[in-house]
Amino acid sequence: MMTNLSVDDLFAMAIEFERNGVAFYTRAAASAAGRPHAALLLRLAAMEQMHEKRFAALRRTLSEETASAAPFEPPEEKALYLKAMADTRVFPVSGPIPEELANANGLADALRYAIDREKDSVVFYSTMQEFVPLHQGREQIQAIIAEELGHVHLLTAELAKLTTGGA
Repeated sequence: MMTNLSVDDLFAMAIEFERNGVAFYTRAAASAAGRPHAALLLRLAAMEQMHEKRFAALRRTLSEETASAAPFEPPEEKALYLKAMADTRVFPVSGPIPEELANANGLADALRYAIDREKDSVVFYSTMQEFVPLHQGREQIQAIIAEELGHVHLLTAELAKLTTGGA
């Protein structure tokens, strides 16, 4: 089973992932209103929104010729991975907020959940980056990967503070 993708397809998926991240963190913050971690969740939503705008700008800069260029065929296992990510999405946006995010007593679980989602996005963007030509945004994708890794670091630091009683 070969899956054809274009660079435009990849940017469309990335925009959707970031949009889902914004919605996810915003919903999680709303469910945590009045709790200490609500501000962190809102800050993460704002960061994801910046990424969405950057991917949208990159997508707009693709020339008409490039955007409609013949699709490429990534190796089957990578194509299947990208398809699975597109189908399951990094951040769930429908249905109830996961229990670990809705439960004020489960902040450690909420942070672990967010860390896992951020790691998933790093893996997706790292795979995506392999298929985007250098002149079509590969460096910008690398910058976003670095920022997503920063989210993992931020969340991990918050988790460490929580589990060690602050610091």
